[in-house]
Amino acid sequence: MKNYTNETFLKGFVAPLSKYLWTGQTTYNSQKSNAELIVNNDFVSKGYRNSFIQVPLVLRESETISANETGLAIEDNLVRMRYVYTVSVFTGTAKTIVLMGCNEEDGTFETVNTFTITSTSANMTGIISDSYKYYKLVSTVPDGTLNFTFKLVETSYDLFFAYKWLELILMDSFKEENDQYYLKMIEFRKMYNDLWNNVVINEDTDEDGTYDDSYQQITLAP
Repeated sequence: MKNYTNETFLKGFVAPLSKYLWTGQTTYNSQKSNAELIVNNDFVSKGYRNSFIQVPLVLRESETISANETGLAIEDNLVRMRYVYTVSVFTGTAKTIVLMGCNEEDGTFETVNTFTITSTSANMTGIISDSYKYYKLVSTVPDGTLNFTFKLVETSYDLFFAYKWLELILMDSFKEENDQYYLKMIEFRKMYNDLWNNVVINEDTDEDGTYDDSYQQITLAP
């Protein structure tokens, strides 16, 4: 299980986030690392093997190409709304990767997102606005070479990491009980705890990497 959230994502819950920085602090990386440890340990303590959950929908494996490419349509049996891609090889001029979606395998695919690639990069991520049953990638390579991986992942885990991360940021900021930082910390702690009552976790018990009848869909309880 991985945390794909970043400080830009957190700004959707608390703004301006920068006012919670301590003197001399430029990022919240230390609180992020601690939040990731706590969240992962909480899942383990509830009996989950973290390698069985948050199974991605892989739309493209690593392979270098020097011409245009249209990938196969791949079915998403979940609702995976976060994209993650890494560009490991880039030469020549700008290239484009288009994520396309459709609710029928042989239907007309619509553009979900277009990515302009001008350099190598790692773990570029964001949220798509519409979900589809099938996805495919269309890559335009006018010259040079391109190698990238691309996957979709569930967003339900984002909130576990974000709420715990924000709780720890605010824990470092409050000076006394019932000040504004303390109250916000308690609010995010409650939101984190409430997630365990509401989120459905999909577990790949046979480790085949796909969503099928072998998955267990479980609503977590405290």
